[in-house]
Amino acid sequence: MQLFLITVLMLVFLSGELYAAKITVDELLEFNPDMLPTSYFQVGEDELYSGIEVYKVIDIMYETDTEEIVMVQGSYTRDEWYPWFDQEEGEKAHLGFFEGDMYSQQIYLRKPVGELERKHIKKCSGDIELGEAVPLNFYELKKINPGLAHYEELDPPIAEDGSIVLLAPPGSGLAFVADNNRDIYAIMQIIALEEGEVVVHETGSPGGGTLNHPELGKILNFTVYFREPTEKFDLSGWLEDTGEVVKKDVQPFDGFIEPGFISEDIDVQVFPGGGFVSGTVLNETGKDYSFVSFSIKIYDEDGVELGGGKLFVMDLADGQKREIMGDFSLSHDVDIDEIVFEIDFLEGEEPWD
Repeated sequence: MQLFLITVLMLVFLSGELYAAKITVDELLEFNPDMLPTSYFQVGEDELYSGIEVYKVIDIMYETDTEEIVMVQGSYTRDEWYPWFDQEEGEKAHLGFFEGDMYSQQIYLRKPVGELERKHIKKCSGDIELGEAVPLNFYELKKINPGLAHYEELDPPIAEDGSIVLLAPPGSGLAFVADNNRDIYAIMQIIALEEGEVVVHETGSPGGGTLNHPELGKILNFTVYFREPTEKFDLSGWLEDTGEVVKKDVQPFDGFIEPGFISEDIDVQVFPGGGFVSGTVLNETGKDYSFVSFSIKIYDEDGVELGGGKLFVMDLADGQKREIMGDFSLSHDVDIDEIVFEIDFLEGEEPWD
């Protein structure tokens, strides 16, 4: 009888602590004021669900009518494969003409009845049927997301007293910041980096950065809060800044881009967190292209990389000049007269016969 009463009391206590997963888009944006959505998109032909892209590597799916969050998806461009990914090893999903092939990981906040599969840029297709929301608790999410079986609590905890911990897979993936009842504060996107690799994260938002973790090693991380934080987590106790400052001798951009593109009238504008580039490009490569992409990297006056992005142009025949444009992100705000930049050729597709 005593054991029964203790069990009942524990269940009542835990049920009172569990946080429902019925979080709306407005609440999520309120909890994350620095998290500026990169884009909004529709999910499936029936448009029952929609999505927002944040940090350019995380998609957050929500019910179109209620705007309640139903699923979080992380995307990974590197070749490393992990068993908690949605695809089989070596079978990346094609996410679009610009984005290319990626692995993904989907974390459902509602029990999936059908399959939700993102097949191309800004859209998802497939039969989508989701049940009731489950409590925003790691143990509850583990019941409907089999990939979470690979997760474990990493040392040291975020809080010294163990009241806030990191539950993560041993590699790239979506991790959870949780309390000692495993109620979730935030979801953290973790991307494992190779030794010596230096990355400036895409958005320039305070939500992410390149850090060292005692168990995971060097990682790129992005944090999305699912509760209103009284204060941002102090990660200094378990994550240490790499301390790496790489400087490059960057010369003023002269307009020439190997293997034979000449850019003109390049206009660079900066704003908080990023900027925009426009201009023209002349093709003198001797080849016709249906699509060309270029990278832009932004540096400060000392040659420290601050951010970057991509530029695109369509249908660029040999000898032809077209407009080129794109955007970039910055790790912190900077004045336009304090930067230098490089533009390099990334890839091009020749016209189909």
